[in-house]
Amino acid sequence: MTRFEMAQYIFSDFGIQITKDETKKPQPSLIDKNHAIQEALERELQRAKKELSAIKKAHKVGRCNADEVFDYEWRVHEIKTQLDAIKRGDIDTTEFE
Repeated sequence: MTRFEMAQYIFSDFGIQITKDETKKPQPSLIDKNHAIQEALERELQRAKKELSAIKKAHKVGRCNADEVFDYEWRVHEIKTQLDAIKRGDIDTTEFE
């Protein structure tokens, strides 16, 4: 008698039923997504403000021109606009998934 036959004889009373696991991970709510996006934008805003400060100092010394300073100021303005839109609820954050 082979091991397989022996195991088959010993466990002949058992039945195996295979079912698909239907549990799903809970999807984060829209509020959680908005909060995560808002936090990421706030971090980006802080970084952009630091870069703007550094580029303003470089402009005073003469290492860069006014156009570069304007570009950094514009980036800070864009991030603030996006943050305000999220806070008001004007932006559909499902597009960021």
